[in-house]
Formats: sequence, C-alpha cells, structure tokens
Amino acid sequence: MRRILIDSRAYGMSGIGRYIEFLIRHIRSHTEIEYTVLAYKDHLEELREDLTSRGVHIISSELRAYSLQEVFAGVREFRDLAKRYDLIHFTHTNAPCIIPKNSILTIHDIIPLRLPYRFPAKCYLYLFLAYNIRRCRHITTVSAFTQADVTSLFRSAGQKTTTVYTRFRSMLQQHADYQVPAEIKDFFEAKRCFLYVGNRKTHKNLSFTIKIFDTLMAEYPDLHFVLAGNRFEEDDPVDQALSRATHTDRFLALTAVNDDLLSWLYTHSYALVLFSLYEGFGMPPIEAAAVGTPSLVSDKTSLPEIVDSELCVVPVDSPESTLDHIRKLLDDEDHYKKIQQHLLKRAEFFLNYDSIAELERLYRYYS
Repeated sequence: MRRILIDSRAYGMSGIGRYIEFLIRHIRSHTEIEYTVLAYKDHLEELREDLTSRGVHIISSELRAYSLQEVFAGVREFRDLAKRYDLIHFTHTNAPCIIPKNSILTIHDIIPLRLPYRFPAKCYLYLFLAYNIRRCRHITTVSAFTQADVTSLFRSAGQKTTTVYTRFRSMLQQHADYQVPAEIKDFFEAKRCFLYVGNRKTHKNLSFTIKIFDTLMAEYPDLHFVLAGNRFEEDDPVDQALSRATHTDRFLALTAVNDDLLSWLYTHSYALVLFSLYEGFGMPPIEAAAVGTPSLVSDKTSLPEIVDSELCVVPVDSPESTLDHIRKLLDDEDHYKKIQQHLLKRAEFFLNYDSIAELERLYRYYS
C-alpha cells in the first residue's frame, strides 16, 4: 500500500483553497493508497470527522501558508515527513524552498513571473521553481495553458509535467434557511445584473471592467454590476475606480461573500464577466454555467481554453470590441441562449472529469 501525504495547509483560502477543498473531500483510502492530509492547525477539528469517515488520516502543522516560516522551517518538517510517506503532493507553490525529492508539485499559475510584480517575489518564485522542478518527481498543472507557460520558461519541466483539470463539483448549495440580505435583493429587482467573482488583484483587470460597464450604463437603464471578492487593502484601486464612475449607485461591491450568497448571486445574475489578464484556470465561468448563467471572458491565458468557444471570448485589449460583445449579449436573445447552452455542456465536461482518478494514476506511478 502506498502512503500519500497531501499538503492542505492553504485550505480555506480563496482560489487555491477551493482546489484543495475539492481534492480532500473526494479522496478515499483504499487497498492501494492510504491517504493522509496535512492541515494547518486551525482547520484540524473542522476536517477531522469527514476525513476519517473515508479512511483518510489527518495531521496538523503550525506552518502557515505563504509565511517565511513555511519557506525555511518547512524544509526540515517536510524532510522528516518524506521519510514516513511514499509521496508528498504539494498542492501549490506555497512550499518550503527545498521540497523533498519524493514529491509531486501542482502549479496553478506563474503570475509573478509573467506580470509586473514585486521583485523579491518574482526572484524567489523563479529560483524556487527552477530548483524544485528539477528536484521533484513530477509536476501537475491545472490547465494546458499553464503547462505550456511553465514548460516554456523551465526546460526541465518539459518531460515531467501533466495537465490535470479540476473536476468541478459545485459546493455552492444554498441552505434552505438562508436569507439573502434585503439590500442585495432590492439591488437585483427588475434589473439585468452582471457579476464578477474573484479577488481584487491588479491582474483581474477590474478598473477596466468598471469603466466598460459605466459606459454601457448610459445606454441601458436597467444595467447593474456586482463585484463579489476580497479586498487586500482599505482603499484599493477598485474602490478608486468605483468612486470615479458616473453611475456609482448601479455598482454593488461585496467583500464578505459566503457560499450561500455566492450561490444566490450566480443564480440571479444576468451574466458573469471575467476580463482577467491572467488565470491559471478560472473557476467562476464554470460555476456560473452550472446554474445556467452565461459568461464573457477575456482572450488571455487559460480562459479561452476553459470556456472553449469564441462566442464567450472578448478581446479586452480593444475597449470598443469589448463594449460590442456585451451589447450583443444584452440585445440578442439567440446569442445569449447559444452561450448559455454551450457553457452548460462545458460545465458538464468538468462535472464528469475524474481528476481524482488522474491524480491516483500519477500517485501510483511516482510513489
């Protein structure tokens, strides 16, 4: 029996946290593989009962994800763990600066290396990947785009990288007793609301998105826009862009969004937009599609791959073309339905994609 350790210390965080949540909630120990989940100490009790019911062991770590302690003290902790397990799966690049050789590393994106970023972070990520890509046994990426991006920058990754998509399994089931806040319900009433879901980082291109919709609001009196995502500072560029908008009262910014509310937002929105400049995968269009809400996405990085149709893809380098794509979605009911039907099929693909089986094939081969 192979003993596999899954590093889940980033459970509960946005983005990567959703990937980890799906993974650890769908693994099950069996005759060939015995799983252990490494959780951050604060999540130990939350996860214990569910994991143990599926024969999955759980151990705790005091190494907080994305901390200096993780980078340096983590070398020794994971070196000791590597002696007890056949294989360690690092679920993201938040890992010690030197990972054990008996490891699989999942890379979601290399945003700091491709976009303007703080030099220390850029330098560290490059050195980390350059060294540990050679050191680990295998790499998985979450999209074909990310695989191509990584292998174009690191030659040593070329022969040891596999794309394993995230199998979409909606965990956004609204509880029957959940009450949507009245002010949010009122905002949606008798209006066509577009939705953005994600954080407020610069590469999400939200200042551009706000400007585009502010322009369109002069043409469409019923057009409203909701931003649902975490902010990282008090007065960020998104707040500044909203303050400059002409139709400020037709934008709603929500920063504390639980799964109940997110499920409601997806279901009641006219469409979702994601005009990001870089996405390693991009889950929101698939989550929206699963409830019948169409999306428009940028023509950048992995997003065309994820939606798999030119109908949904917007060339965001051209503001006028972006405006025309949104106008067509608003004015052409047949076009709206075509996108809706295509993305429902795309959501079905990710619903049926067996990422656990793909990962277990790699676990068996490299352990």
